[in-house]
Amino acid sequence: MISDDVYVRKAVAGDNITEPPRQSCCQCLAKNRGHQKMKWLVLFFSVFCFMGCQQRQEPPLQIPFRSDIVEHMADVTGDFILTPLHDVFSLKQLAWLQVHRHQLSDAINAEIRGGSTLAIQMAVYLRLETAISVLRKRLLKLQSNYGWEGPDYSTEEAFMSEYQYPYHRIYIWAIQGIAQAPVAAVIKLTDAERDALEEKAAGARPDKSFRDPTADDPLEEKAAGTKPDNTANDDLVDGHAWCAKWLLTQLEPDKKGIE
Repeated sequence: MISDDVYVRKAVAGDNITEPPRQSCCQCLAKNRGHQKMKWLVLFFSVFCFMGCQQRQEPPLQIPFRSDIVEHMADVTGDFILTPLHDVFSLKQLAWLQVHRHQLSDAINAEIRGGSTLAIQMAVYLRLETAISVLRKRLLKLQSNYGWEGPDYSTEEAFMSEYQYPYHRIYIWAIQGIAQAPVAAVIKLTDAERDALEEKAAGARPDKSFRDPTADDPLEEKAAGTKPDNTANDDLVDGHAWCAKWLLTQLEPDKKGIE
């Protein structure tokens, strides 16, 4: 290329010009800027297309060892002895559970309905608020007192001990652990639920036929602290009534049960 001034002189003189004039700095700069803009547009378009393809081709989320989790929850069912989670899952698995907690909520709630105490522990560990409604239903389902050996069942105190209702203790513990609040502040009884519990609790009566064994009879001494096998007496003691009375003291502590 030749410079502009040379090009003009040759053109005026009528000389043959075989080379095009050199472009000015401004013209070169404008041309370079145009090329740069085009490069950026091409790059942006390429990245956009690549990301779109990646999103379309991304496989659905795979949940590793999910079947193992459900199997573990089903295995620990119907037992009020809690199994520490770190005895069941590794630290890596527990971290994974935290990441995918919402994807497991349906499976965990289903196992809670089936009575899995491990699933209840997982709900507390993951703070699954959806489990509270499931736990509420199980809490309001009355069960007879456990009937541990040792207490004097001729007194009300024996029936009103929280240890007589081990499953209900777990439900209350779980609800409070998930909600981080007292159970009475979380579970509010409807009028119908309260009336049903109060009506049932009104039938709570101690076992007046209960007697502590003495050393006078070897058979009684062997069965120390056990409740006599008296079918007629069993008809008088309604374990569900005591459960209702105890439950009212937990859900509405200001009332302290029904006198």
